[in-house]
Amino acid sequence: MNMMNKVDEIIEARKEILELPKDRMVSDIQAPSPLTVIPSRALSDNYILTHPSALQVLCVICSYCNGQSGIAYPNQATVAKRLNRSQPAISRQFNNLIKWGYIEKVRKENPLRNRGPKGASWRVIYEPGIDQDELARITTDPRVEANKAEDTMKEIVKEEVKEQKKQAKLSVAQIKLASSITQKYIDSETEYYPYDSVFNAVSKYLSGEQTIEAWNKIGTGLLSPIEKGYLKGSNITPNVIKHADKNAKNITPDVINDKHKYNTRCYAVGAKNITSDVIQNSNNITINNNIKEISKEMVNAYSHMLDEIMGTRGSWRWDMRQEAMAEDIARMGIGLDQFTRTVTRILKHKRKEGIQPPYTMAYFKSVFIEDKQPGNVKDITKSLARSFKL
Repeated sequence: MNMMNKVDEIIEARKEILELPKDRMVSDIQAPSPLTVIPSRALSDNYILTHPSALQVLCVICSYCNGQSGIAYPNQATVAKRLNRSQPAISRQFNNLIKWGYIEKVRKENPLRNRGPKGASWRVIYEPGIDQDELARITTDPRVEANKAEDTMKEIVKEEVKEQKKQAKLSVAQIKLASSITQKYIDSETEYYPYDSVFNAVSKYLSGEQTIEAWNKIGTGLLSPIEKGYLKGSNITPNVIKHADKNAKNITPDVINDKHKYNTRCYAVGAKNITSDVIQNSNNITINNNIKEISKEMVNAYSHMLDEIMGTRGSWRWDMRQEAMAEDIARMGIGLDQFTRTVTRILKHKRKEGIQPPYTMAYFKSVFIEDKQPGNVKDITKSLARSFKL
């Protein structure tokens, strides 16, 4: 039996469980799930028991609930059709259930809320002592994790755009100076430093007070241009730029296995006619054997980044499930470098905002899926950057 036949059997079996005989159905809308979990206190509540319609509406809402978060997305029109009632009658029962503490509308900014052009999101209040914010923090609902990932990336983009807006344009001479200093750093350092990161740091330094203290505040981990002898504290007009000199040497990935705890990729300067895309494509040829190795390196890198950046691993635990989700990320063509850079940005943002780190690799899977969608956050950033250039 092939997989498609098996799926068809499961769908047919599920249909038999959910469907009633036609003469017993109040509407032609099929139940969304075979089980419905309602708050048990409702069966002892005189308000509910003396309002059977309210109990029916509560049961229908609960049938749409996600079992991990208690969030449901049916609108009043859908509930009205399910029960073959008028929408005003259903609306009255929604109001009663809100007033009696059984349901509440999820706030727009809460990650529990369903995204997209749909109606309201409703929370069935199974535990009255837990509010929406706490529920969003502790739930294991994968949709909520995806929403959190999307929100985090949007905040990071806002910060980057805000930083870009602060950065005015340098003169042509200043751009050349920043490019020259950056290249000197790249050539003189034995460890790998991304060209763009160094260039942006140098540009920011040139835009403000040019002291050793000012450079140290930028936090590159490098000696200041003054200490390196690249600058003598000359007067340079404060300005910043947003992109690197295109004439700088190409820097291309060359995978090495050194003793670095992240086991990340180093970059060789001066390699000719080789781009990161070519190397990425060549790596993808050996998927079956390399995927597991890369996924373990991703999980290993994440564990170290949690320790170093957050100072805690929170609820996260390294297990086979985490490795399986890391494999999914690797199969999307995400390399260890890209994974490490993205995770570092997210963890630094969460540390800055005082937010707990993601407890599952599924969070980052959602980030990279979002990154591949048309009109994604990355595209928005590029578009905004182009507008600032203009």
